[in-house]
Amino acid sequence: MNHNRYLDFSPYFRRPIASNNLHRRHNKYSLTCNCSWGTVPEGLNISLNRLKYKIVGGNEIDDSENYPMMAGLQLKESNCVICGATILTEFHALTAAHCIFGENVTNLQLAVGIRHNCRQPNDGGQYLSLLEPAYVHEYYDEKSNNQDIAIVVTQERIIFRTTVGPTCIYPHPLSLTDNYIFLALGWGKLSEEEDASPELVKVFLNSFDIEECKDKVPPEIMNDNWSLQMCTYTIKKDTCGGDSGGPLFIVDRAVNRLAQVALISMGVGCARVDEPGVNTALYPYIGWMQWTIENSMRTHYPEDYYKCGYNKICYSTDWTE
Repeated sequence: MNHNRYLDFSPYFRRPIASNNLHRRHNKYSLTCNCSWGTVPEGLNISLNRLKYKIVGGNEIDDSENYPMMAGLQLKESNCVICGATILTEFHALTAAHCIFGENVTNLQLAVGIRHNCRQPNDGGQYLSLLEPAYVHEYYDEKSNNQDIAIVVTQERIIFRTTVGPTCIYPHPLSLTDNYIFLALGWGKLSEEEDASPELVKVFLNSFDIEECKDKVPPEIMNDNWSLQMCTYTIKKDTCGGDSGGPLFIVDRAVNRLAQVALISMGVGCARVDEPGVNTALYPYIGWMQWTIENSMRTHYPEDYYKCGYNKICYSTDWTE
């Protein structure tokens, strides 16, 4: 049985551990590639046809749910989330470029292990200051929001535990015309008129054909290379302001874990009729993420940077058992 290989971005491992290194335990798969542990919502295991007009979404996550890869970019001044993010390594998180472009990242902090939008006393979260520079994609276009992807680096190590850990980045491209159900997470606005959600919220969104999407959204926000973006559209469901930088997941059924395929980027309004959301697809940027992590480790944490032999980076995707 072939399983997807997941890249371990951490510089502390000799090489990435693939998800085909797994064994059965009580009829469940156990991963040696330790990413995206936690909850797999029931809605993602239901066929698209059954969910088409009955999507469960826009709900606060309950106490039994755990999304350890989820993080928030907060303003230090307010201690509240302004954008979503996901953990990549013990020092890195992924977010949208427009969340930090032109910002002094020393005014921001990365909040992990949290459920509340704003910092609470004894909430169990870890709040980490960020290093300069943040790594905004070199081709990010502020006007069009194309190449809307960035990585931030923390001043301290993110402490992994049950409620905090890295995301799995799906290692294959998705078809731009097939139907998918995505899980989105965030603390963003509950509608265009409402304030940001005080608690972490989940919503299930349908994929939307990329060619139709191009016809419906302003042309300046669609990249000429369609593989760099994904569109979503679901009646009365959407992401909104403050959700940017957060994740879109599918389920990798081979291992029953969430796999991140995109990050939330932009849209016209929130849940407007015939207005799909546009998201940054991650597969085309895996190489950029690797390079950025390696470069930042050499710059900020040279003592922790580790190579596996002469000129071989330990977190390269090009390896075999």
